[in-house]
Amino acid sequence: MLTLRTYFAITAAAIVACGALLSASLYNYHQAVDQLQAAQASRYTSYLLADELRQSSDDLTRLARTFVITADARWEQQYFEVLDIRNGKKPRPAEYEKIYWDFRAAGAQPPRGMAQTAPLDALMKQAGFTADEFAKLQEAAANSNALVTTETVAMNMVKGLYDDGTGQFTVHREPDFAQAREMMHSLKYHQDKARIMKPVDEFLTQVDQRTKTAIDAAKATASAWFMGVMGVALLLAAVAVGLMWNMARWIGRRLAQTMHMAQAVAQGNLTVRRSGDAAPDVIGDVARALDQMADSLARTVSAVRQGSDSVATASTQIAQGNMDLSQRTEHQASSLEETASTMDELASTVRTNADNARQASQLAQSASHTALEGGRVVGEVVGTMRGISESSKKIADIIGVIDGIAFQTNI
Repeated sequence: MLTLRTYFAITAAAIVACGALLSASLYNYHQAVDQLQAAQASRYTSYLLADELRQSSDDLTRLARTFVITADARWEQQYFEVLDIRNGKKPRPAEYEKIYWDFRAAGAQPPRGMAQTAPLDALMKQAGFTADEFAKLQEAAANSNALVTTETVAMNMVKGLYDDGTGQFTVHREPDFAQAREMMHSLKYHQDKARIMKPVDEFLTQVDQRTKTAIDAAKATASAWFMGVMGVALLLAAVAVGLMWNMARWIGRRLAQTMHMAQAVAQGNLTVRRSGDAAPDVIGDVARALDQMADSLARTVSAVRQGSDSVATASTQIAQGNMDLSQRTEHQASSLEETASTMDELASTVRTNADNARQASQLAQSASHTALEGGRVVGEVVGTMRGISESSKKIADIIGVIDGIAFQTNI
């Protein structure tokens, strides 16, 4: 027979199985979320590196133009600093993606210190840039030759140095600021700049598409596992609800049988017994306890019934005795009435006797007085008699003497 413990064991096993499935789904979901976060971090890092390439190109243009206008050596120095940092010849400033050269232009040094020394292309390789993306950078580098030549010529022209025909600036002449400014702001310079920026723009687009695709794929995986987690959670909830509902029905049915038995016993039906619920669990124990209670109550009621019969017999006998007692009581009442009448007469007699007693008391007192007087007279008589007795003794003595004398004289 299915017991409550067995039902709980089945329920627990089902919930544990669903929980294990849910745990596996959650693990894979977290893995997918980690991949998504990694893809987002890679996208951000790739964006910063790609933007650094574009920003460094703009910084070079700004510094070269400023130098050809002012001939201030610090702008040329910063120009080559930008190149050295990009090429890995000098340490990179920490958090280089933030504002840096604008502070340097104002004569301030950002208080963030320096980071590693690494070429920009090496950092891009670490970030996972593809061969197609590097091809665009190489195209931009090839197109930058014309622009670099223009900037180099203009900057040396400001210093009064000119090309000697071998690519070396060893010829000294008067600086030509007007020509240098014209070269740095001419249409040709902008066209050369555009030819460099075109593959850079395509490079940025490729990086954006690649990282976006990676993020979308990670999002799709995460969403799929999230839906799996939700599905398993719903399955777990459905299994739990179904098992609990069936358990509630099963327990409710057994409890209803037990309650029916208890109600029957409460209504006085001691013949009802459990309907086969002998499972070794709490409800079965309750049913067996009710059976034992019904048996005990039946024995108790039987004993009470026997006692009631005995009490009924005794009551009949007591009733008969009460009738006899009533009759005797009536006789006693009659006797009591007679006794009361006699008592009345006795009371009258007692009162008469009391009067007589008072008279007797008075007479007794008079007799007592008389007796006292008599006692006194008797006392006098006793004294007289004592005197007479003494006199008689004397007379006897005399007579004795006379008898003696007579005996002796034989008179």
